Formats: sequence, C-alpha cells, structure tokens
Amino acid sequence: LPPGPLTVHLRIRPNSLGRAQTILDANEAMATMILLPDGRIRLSRYGRDRQERVVWGRTPLTLKVWADLTASYDGERMRLFVNGREDAEPVAVDGLRGDFQTTFGRTAIWANPERNASHFQGDFRFIK
Repeated sequence: LPPGPLTVHLRIRPNSLGRAQTILDANEAMATMILLPDGRIRLSRYGRDRQERVVWGRTPLTLKVWADLTASYDGERMRLFVNGREDAEPVAVDGLRGDFQTTFGRTAIWANPERNASHFQGDFRFIK
C-alpha cells in the first residue's frame, strides 16, 4: 500500500458464507478487508500508535451475487462503500506506513487465532 491517500475498488461474488474470508491483505502494512461470516465487510488498519482502527460494514453481501466494494483512505479517514453507497461510519486513522505487497483472496495471518480468516471463496471481477 502506498503512503498517503488510497482507493481500492473491486467487484466480488462470494460463493460461500458462514466463516471469515480474506478479500484484501497487506499484512506487513497491517491493513485488511475481510468478508465476515454474516456477509458484512470488516475493513481494518493499524495507526502509528499500533492501535487497530476498524470500519464495520452494515450491509450483508448476498451469496452468489456480484457486489462492488470500495475502500478509501483520504489521508485522515477510512471509508467503506458497498454497491456505491457508504456502508459504515468513517473511522479516523493516522497514516499508512509505506509500500508493502498487497494480496487479494489469501489467508490473513494474525497473532489472534480467533480473527484468522480463510481464503476467499468466490470470484473477483476486477481490482483497481
């Protein structure tokens, strides 16, 4: 992830629900987008103080239906959009920490095993 403002837009179609699944992972930069077991999206980022900031989506995705997801960071706040509508309260976070490899659809590796997410089970249409 580059330092500073960033927008990631992707189109996904989940083929299964019921467990956490990684959509986006920039593990060393401590940023993730997870499809939760109930179909909602969880977007997280660690600030410079090493405290996790989380945006909790409100709208559950529908099984086997395409959804447009956009995660944005304007330099001050993280935002989450589902199908073009803001889906959560923006959350303040102080900075992204540099260029790190970002992967899509792979397992997030976290210290807390209760928050581990498996590979994304579904399809990606495009990623910008």
